Amino acid sequence: MAVLLITPPPLHEADWLASLRSSTPSALPDRSFARTYAYAQAVKEVGQTLRTPVVDMHAALEGGQDEDRGEEGVPPPGEAYRGYLSDGLHLNFKGNKKAFEAIIEGIKNNFPWLDPINLEMQGPAWETLRSAYLDEAEGGVEGGGECAITLYSSKSSIILNSD
Repeated sequence: MAVLLITPPPLHEADWLASLRSSTPSALPDRSFARTYAYAQAVKEVGQTLRTPVVDMHAALEGGQDEDRGEEGVPPPGEAYRGYLSDGLHLNFKGNKKAFEAIIEGIKNNFPWLDPINLEMQGPAWETLRSAYLDEAEGGVEGGGECAITLYSSKSSIILNSD
């Protein structure tokens, strides 16, 4: 079994409050950078205690390690992490990409047998499916006959020839 702990990303308080107030003008802050930071520290402590690897999303999105931050629990100068959040709390496209990269790095470093590059294909490659779909769309698959692969699109299901 492989367990990888992941800290929460940092929170941008002003953006999150603005997002809350866009739907409820009288909303009060329900989260803080300091609390999110404390939670991230607790996750790292649990990882250390249980000898379980941790992906520090807080550090990954801030662009550095805790030693680079300055005062504990206070947003770092420049708030570089803000560009990874859509509303101060949730990751945007760029944030999800950064999170994916950090998690894959954590897998590679701690569970190399689970590195996607080392995993066996569980089905046909997308190129095969795409090619077969285009063949079918253009008038049929060569050879006709039964099919081992069923593709579903928003318009129809397509039966492909396995020969």
